[in-house]
Amino acid sequence: MIAMEVSRSPSALDARPAKRARPNAGGRSKGRPPSMMAAAQEHVLSSLLNAANTCLEKADSSRITGRQIAEVAGVTQAMINYYFKSKEGLLSSLFERDYQDLTRKVKQFERDVENGVVEGRSIEDLIELMEVHFRERAGLLVLLHNDALRDGSVVGGTYVGRLASRCYSIVTRTMAAMIRDGRCRSDVSAEHAAYMVCSLCTIPAFLQPIFEMAFTSSADSDAHRERRRAIARMLQPCKV
Repeated sequence: MIAMEVSRSPSALDARPAKRARPNAGGRSKGRPPSMMAAAQEHVLSSLLNAANTCLEKADSSRITGRQIAEVAGVTQAMINYYFKSKEGLLSSLFERDYQDLTRKVKQFERDVENGVVEGRSIEDLIELMEVHFRERAGLLVLLHNDALRDGSVVGGTYVGRLASRCYSIVTRTMAAMIRDGRCRSDVSAEHAAYMVCSLCTIPAFLQPIFEMAFTSSADSDAHRERRRAIARMLQPCKV
């Protein structure tokens, strides 16, 4: 997987800094304290991201307008342009926030393996963790499916340029830890094991409609669960 550097719109982590009020002649500052302004900014950012997620659960991204998102968030549409430059920038930031949540879960999984936690830390458990994360975010999956490979897509640039490779690196480290701990077979590389795990989790996400028609089963069907178990069995150490 080749990661390419792309420009991005401001995300929830790139909010513009609050402007400090000028002190008056008496040394007292006018307006709200900087801490209150920062809190207000965070509230607007969070409201817009949550509103975008709510709208995605109800309609395709191409049918959602910035005005609709702003109305759900209870702010003006100008706030989208101020913080995210565009609706696409907002959706990209939402997608990045979601992927940060996924990487935190996988990092915790990696730490548990390193610390010798056994229960609930098998290869199949890792696949299940990632798949449940995706299944619980149907709107974002549709966004990924529609926008990831579209030329000029801000969402696609964010996913291809940073998020996919970042998560893949963490899964690779997790598989390396499982190999050292004897939970994954040692005759495959951590990179190959991570590729198998990530492919099983992400390919259905990209190709969900085609996947369901071709295999007559969804990602949460018994048939797909058996495929997940098969991948796990292939990567588990051989019992002597």
